[in-house]
Amino acid sequence: MTKEYPTLLQKSLPIIEAKIEKLHDKREEIINAAVASCDHPLEAIRELPYNANPLFPEKPWLVCTKCGYAEQGWYCGYKRLKHAEYKNPPKITHKQFCAYALVRKHQPIDD
Repeated sequence: MTKEYPTLLQKSLPIIEAKIEKLHDKREEIINAAVASCDHPLEAIRELPYNANPLFPEKPWLVCTKCGYAEQGWYCGYKRLKHAEYKNPPKITHKQFCAYALVRKHQPIDD
Protein backbone atom coordinates (compact mmCIF):
# COMPACT_ATOMS: atom_id res chain seq x y z
CA MET A 1 0.00 0.00 0.00
CA THR A 2 1.25 3.46 -0.84
CA LYS A 3 0.86 6.33 1.50
CA GLU A 4 -0.97 9.32 0.04
CA TYR A 5 0.40 12.73 0.77
CA PRO A 6 -1.84 15.79 0.58
CA THR A 7 -0.71 18.18 -2.06
CA LEU A 8 0.24 21.73 -1.27
CA LEU A 9 -3.05 22.85 -2.82
CA GLN A 10 -5.08 20.52 -0.62
CA LYS A 11 -3.29 21.84 2.46
CA SER A 12 -3.40 25.52 1.65
CA LEU A 13 -6.88 25.94 0.10
CA PRO A 14 -8.83 25.63 3.38
CA ILE A 15 -6.48 28.13 5.02
CA ILE A 16 -6.84 30.60 2.16
CA GLU A 17 -10.63 30.18 2.06
CA ALA A 18 -10.83 30.86 5.81
CA LYS A 19 -8.78 34.05 5.36
CA ILE A 20 -11.04 35.16 2.50
CA GLU A 21 -14.12 34.56 4.67
CA LYS A 22 -12.60 36.68 7.46
CA LEU A 23 -11.85 39.46 4.98
CA HIS A 24 -15.43 39.37 3.68
CA ASP A 25 -16.71 39.60 7.25
CA LYS A 26 -14.38 42.53 7.99
CA ARG A 27 -15.50 44.29 4.78
CA GLU A 28 -19.16 43.90 5.77
CA GLU A 29 -18.39 45.19 9.27
CA ILE A 30 -16.66 48.31 7.91
CA ILE A 31 -19.42 49.02 5.36
CA ASN A 32 -22.19 48.51 7.93
CA ALA A 33 -20.45 50.89 10.34
CA ALA A 34 -20.13 53.52 7.60
CA VAL A 35 -23.80 53.19 6.65
CA ALA A 36 -24.97 53.31 10.27
CA SER A 37 -22.98 56.47 11.00
CA CYS A 38 -23.89 58.26 7.74
CA ASP A 39 -26.61 60.93 7.79
CA HIS A 40 -27.25 60.43 4.03
CA PRO A 41 -27.25 64.17 3.19
CA LEU A 42 -29.59 65.18 0.40
CA GLU A 43 -26.73 66.56 -1.70
CA ALA A 44 -25.10 63.08 -1.68
CA ILE A 45 -28.18 61.22 -2.93
CA ARG A 46 -28.30 60.16 -6.59
CA GLU A 47 -30.96 58.27 -8.54
CA LEU A 48 -30.60 55.50 -11.06
CA PRO A 49 -33.87 55.89 -13.00
CA TYR A 50 -36.27 52.99 -13.45
CA ASN A 51 -35.92 50.71 -16.43
CA ALA A 52 -39.09 50.86 -18.52
CA ASN A 53 -38.25 47.80 -20.61
CA PRO A 54 -41.51 45.79 -20.70
CA LEU A 55 -39.61 42.48 -20.58
CA PHE A 56 -37.36 43.40 -17.64
CA PRO A 57 -38.80 46.39 -15.78
CA GLU A 58 -36.78 47.52 -12.80
CA LYS A 59 -37.64 49.94 -10.01
CA PRO A 60 -35.47 53.02 -9.55
CA TRP A 61 -32.55 53.05 -7.10
CA LEU A 62 -31.49 55.80 -4.72
CA VAL A 63 -27.85 55.71 -3.61
CA CYS A 64 -25.92 57.72 -1.04
CA THR A 65 -22.57 58.61 -2.60
CA LYS A 66 -21.12 59.33 0.85
CA CYS A 67 -21.45 55.80 2.30
CA GLY A 68 -22.54 53.60 -0.61
CA TYR A 69 -25.95 52.59 0.74
CA ALA A 70 -28.55 52.03 -2.00
CA GLU A 71 -32.26 51.23 -1.88
CA GLN A 72 -34.51 50.09 -4.67
CA GLY A 73 -38.17 50.89 -4.71
CA TRP A 74 -40.84 53.34 -5.62
CA TYR A 75 -40.99 56.57 -3.70
CA CYS A 76 -43.20 55.41 -0.83
CA GLY A 77 -41.06 52.31 -0.23
CA TYR A 78 -37.73 53.85 0.73
CA LYS A 79 -36.64 53.62 4.36
CA ARG A 80 -33.25 55.21 4.99
CA LEU A 81 -33.25 57.44 1.91
CA LYS A 82 -36.90 58.51 2.08
CA HIS A 83 -35.99 62.16 2.75
CA ALA A 84 -34.93 62.35 -0.92
CA GLU A 85 -38.10 60.80 -2.31
CA TYR A 86 -39.71 63.90 -3.86
CA LYS A 87 -36.60 66.06 -4.19
CA ASN A 88 -35.63 64.84 -7.69
CA PRO A 89 -32.01 63.89 -6.94
CA PRO A 90 -29.53 64.06 -9.82
CA LYS A 91 -29.70 61.11 -12.20
CA ILE A 92 -26.73 58.82 -12.71
CA THR A 93 -25.82 56.12 -15.21
CA HIS A 94 -25.70 52.42 -14.44
CA LYS A 95 -21.89 52.53 -14.53
CA GLN A 96 -21.83 55.35 -11.96
CA PHE A 97 -24.33 53.48 -9.81
CA CYS A 98 -22.14 50.38 -9.76
CA ALA A 99 -19.19 52.50 -8.64
CA TYR A 100 -21.15 54.10 -5.76
CA ALA A 101 -23.42 51.33 -4.48
CA LEU A 102 -21.69 49.16 -1.88
CA VAL A 103 -24.78 48.04 0.02
CA ARG A 104 -27.81 47.25 -2.13
CA LYS A 105 -31.22 46.64 -0.62
CA HIS A 106 -33.90 45.38 -2.99
CA GLN A 107 -36.40 45.42 -0.19
CA PRO A 108 -35.87 48.29 2.24
CA ILE A 109 -34.69 47.17 5.66
CA ASP A 110 -36.53 47.79 8.88
CA ASP A 111 -34.80 50.25 11.18
